[in-house]
Amino acid sequence: MAATSDPATSDRSASSQVAAATAGLHSEGLYSAGLYSAGLYSAENEHDACGVALVADLAGRRDHEIVRRGLTALLRLEHRGARGAEYNTGDGVGILIQVPDAFLRAVVDFPLPEAGAYAVGTAFLPTDDEQAASVAARIEKLAAEENLRVLGWRDVPTDVGKADLGPSARAAMPRFRQLFVAGAEAAPDGSASMPL
Repeated sequence: MAATSDPATSDRSASSQVAAATAGLHSEGLYSAGLYSAGLYSAENEHDACGVALVADLAGRRDHEIVRRGLTALLRLEHRGARGAEYNTGDGVGILIQVPDAFLRAVVDFPLPEAGAYAVGTAFLPTDDEQAASVAARIEKLAAEENLRVLGWRDVPTDVGKADLGPSARAAMPRFRQLFVAGAEAAPDGSASMPL
């Protein structure tokens, strides 16, 4: 009689084997060689990962050096994203930073509430004017349904002529616009309330 294996058991067994092998690598210090625990970081949780780099100031200070280091880390994560046959076409990467309130106040043509009382997000819209307007209207309707007040939109300046983009990326490139929202109602303390 031939032995049969249950796929679920085999999967668990394979997962257990991987976990055991990884634990062995951790105990031998192969993953965390030269790393030490500091602040919120714990070297014992170190393991291989793809596509994530964190650069932060634990005291919450804003400094261009943090952005510079973030961009340096991003450039070193070549393997992090899907990439097509063209070296300069991929699925997109970026960095997440605090809302640059002073900068945004200087570049928008509508009033903004105090820093921290509004949110900004980037929308990837169709390049066709009519389609873009339709999508923007739908986004504004969804914002209203979530009790958010749309403060305005900002067209994000791009210089496609100088960008190193492959033909596939250029063909699929959307229109980039930033949406600014605030809570539709004030909280009891007078600050804007946002369900974000």
